Parts: sequence; structure tokens; C-alpha cells
Amino acid sequence: MVAWQGDSRPLAHLIGESNHGLQAQAFCSKKAKVGQHADGNGVVWYSASMHREKYCSTLPAWDDSDFADIANTQVSRLFLAHARAATTGSVCDSNCHPFLHDGWSFMHNGQIAHFDQLRESLFALLPKDKPLRPGATDSELLFALALEAGLATDAAGAWSQTLSLIRDTIAGSNLKCLVRCSAVFSDGEQTYALRYSCDDKPPSLFMQSYEGKGTAIASEPVLNDHLSAPWQSLPPNSLTTISFEGHKTARLDGV
Repeated sequence: MVAWQGDSRPLAHLIGESNHGLQAQAFCSKKAKVGQHADGNGVVWYSASMHREKYCSTLPAWDDSDFADIANTQVSRLFLAHARAATTGSVCDSNCHPFLHDGWSFMHNGQIAHFDQLRESLFALLPKDKPLRPGATDSELLFALALEAGLATDAAGAWSQTLSLIRDTIAGSNLKCLVRCSAVFSDGEQTYALRYSCDDKPPSLFMQSYEGKGTAIASEPVLNDHLSAPWQSLPPNSLTTISFEGHKTARLDGV
């Protein structure tokens, strides 16, 4: 997955195949546990007026001409793009990231181990009187729980609460706790990058920052002549907040 917030940039600068962008990463990942992410793709981008657009498909990112056309023709100050390797849920449009709810866009790499066995207990954490119901994947559950925990007002607090709830629920079962998560999400004003694991193997997540120009996030570095600043690995168990003015990284409390 890749994301950008800052000056207007062609989406192709982070998505294009020639620079180990998202299309090339989906075909042959250098950092992910799964070598190929062939189970769909999606992109959310904001127009000059900050109107949000979305495209998704179950085609592999490297073999989707519509996805490539969007990358090559659209420019944006804020965009998120994802290539899926399914761990839970079927290969269908509704399970393709980024997911949308109200003003939020969300995409995720990683997994909750034994999710099928834990599904009923984890879904029970969501209020039954709320209309928001997630789909079939652990990614959508994470997004829904964070929204319910107050993502709109306190992103760090919402994720600390969400991850603690999941860990406590797993602790009440006879299953080993294994939650690994990297996520990028945005409300159109700020973009957030979360990197977390309950062991010492969080999914990779990198940041590339340009003073006065913007910030890129990627699950593995993109080789880009247009953006030549060094990539830095984000620390485990942290949340990075990105705005059009800059960024800051803070450790998550209590997880």
C-alpha cells in the first residue's frame, strides 16, 4: 500500500511499475510475508476541490489497465492505494481496500490470527444498535472498532482502545494472541499511519518526508526520481499523523 499527502502529485509517482511502485510491489513484494498481492486493488484520491473519488477491482494491480490509467492521468494532494492479498473473506469488490465510511478512508495490511474462530467474539464488541456493520474481513472489523472507539476525535486513543479490546478478547479464548497490523487512513484533512504488533514482527511501513512538499507512506520503499528523500521505517507500536504542514510520530499507549 502507498499514500501521499502534500503538493499535487501524479498518482503514478507511487503506483507505477517502473519505480517499484505499488503495481510492481503487488507482483513481487520484497518485504511482505506474501510474495504476490493478487486479490484486488483499490485507490482513493481527492480532486483539486478535495472531492473524494474511489476505484476498486478484483484484478491484480499489475494487470488492471483501468487502475494504471487512473495512476497515469490523475494528480492529487492526498491519495491512498492498496493491493490485496486475502487472508480472510472472499475476493470481491466489497472486500477491496480502501474502505470508506462517512469522511474516512481506510486500508490495512496484516491479520488477526485465528480470525474465523474469533469472529463471533470480536463482532460482539460492536454495539448492536449502531447501523455500522463491517464486512467479512478482519480489516473491516478493525476499522469499525476504531470508528466506534472515537477515531474522529482521538485517533491514538481510539487505536489504543481497539487493540486492547482485541487482545483482551483473545486472552479470554484458548488461542494464541497474534495481531499484526499496519494501516493508513485519512479523513481528507489528515492522514494517519499505524504500525503495530503484539510480537516483534509488525508489518513493514515506511515514510518519506519532504519539507514544504509533503509526505509519502508505503509498505516498502518506492524508488522514485521525483521524490529523492530517504525512506525511514516507522517505529513499531506507533501512530504517525500527517497534515499538509508536516508530520509527527507518537508511541501508542497501553498496547
